[in-house]
Amino acid sequence: MRRYLGNERYAVETIGAADDFADPDGIEVLTFHQAQTRARERAQAVAEEARIARLGPAITVRTAIEEYLKGRDKREAKDHGKVGLKRDARSRLTKHVLSHEKLAEKSLAALTEKDLSRWREGLTMAAGSVQRTVNDFKAALNAAAKRGKEQLPATVRDTIKDGLATVHAAPAVAREAQVLPDADVRAIISAAWEVDAGWQGDLGRIVVVLAATGARFSQVIRMTVADVQAVQKRLMVLERALAERDPDNPDLRDTAAACLDGLASAKIAMGDRQGALSDYKESVALTRKLADEQQDVEYQRQLVTSLIHYGDVILKLGDLAGAEAAYKESVAIARKVVALDNEDWNSRNVLLAGVVQLFNLDHLRFACLREALAIARHLENEQKLDATQKKFIDSLKATGLDITNITVPADQICD
Repeated sequence: MRRYLGNERYAVETIGAADDFADPDGIEVLTFHQAQTRARERAQAVAEEARIARLGPAITVRTAIEEYLKGRDKREAKDHGKVGLKRDARSRLTKHVLSHEKLAEKSLAALTEKDLSRWREGLTMAAGSVQRTVNDFKAALNAAAKRGKEQLPATVRDTIKDGLATVHAAPAVAREAQVLPDADVRAIISAAWEVDAGWQGDLGRIVVVLAATGARFSQVIRMTVADVQAVQKRLMVLERALAERDPDNPDLRDTAAACLDGLASAKIAMGDRQGALSDYKESVALTRKLADEQQDVEYQRQLVTSLIHYGDVILKLGDLAGAEAAYKESVAIARKVVALDNEDWNSRNVLLAGVVQLFNLDHLRFACLREALAIARHLENEQKLDATQKKFIDSLKATGLDITNITVPADQICD
């Protein structure tokens, strides 16, 4: 293939061999019509490359990350000055992405799924740290793709999503192990007030806010008076406020959803079920958007858990139909996740949690029994049952039912 460059200069490229002496295979040896098609495709690609080059310097992984970090730092500084300015994302992306020179200098237009998946597979740290780093990287690339869509191929968003998708999510740490008993929380609050005599109550108030909201210390110390919404009886955590202003940032939305779950748990403990319902509803909406956009197994499991929590609250408020709908949706999502990987025991755990909640609704009890037991047997064989699930199975055994041989009519399924 020969292209005219101007000033009586030409560029010559080989697109394949003629089929004069070998049968065509459509790859190395081409027929006349195959060669025509390939030449046209190459000419279109060259024209597109020239058009992109005229728009300015190529967008690389490095420039995408640098622009993302500048924007993130600017937003945080504007909202809360230099006090408590978080540098976690900058540290993670510098250490784990920009240190890879070949990847950092690669153009986004030339980035492939294999480049991104190979990078993710090379991360050797805790599962939670991997996910946070991936979320930061994904947010930086998506922001660059949005800004420079005229310079990038239309498929770049799919490349980012599929290349950074979770293949095998690591088991989550049981939530119960992270919660202190009420007696311990009261003891900590009392001790804080006792040593707070010379601080005019500052330490005591911080500890009370930590206990009531479930927020992290770094989040609480960055709060200002403007973050207190007295009428709504709500404190705005920085990540939640930023998530509202930067809705395309998955990391901020993930953190905001976790904060809302913590607030809802605290409100349930204080007897404020309506307040907890509002927070869980908002958390479900944030997590649902993350699960739909990111197509990540971890976000799918988080959505299942959020729906179960939401269903629990509306059930206590007397909305049986609403609770049933939430539980059924959680089970449907969990089934899809389990179908993707039968060895993902953590997904089986959240599936069982949803089925058990449906089982606890009297009119669905018999229909859900078979599915709950089938999942439980798998988990029990692998010693993956948590304490709550084991208690459920033991309670069934205590009724005298022969749960090893129980059968349920095929038309009675948990749907």
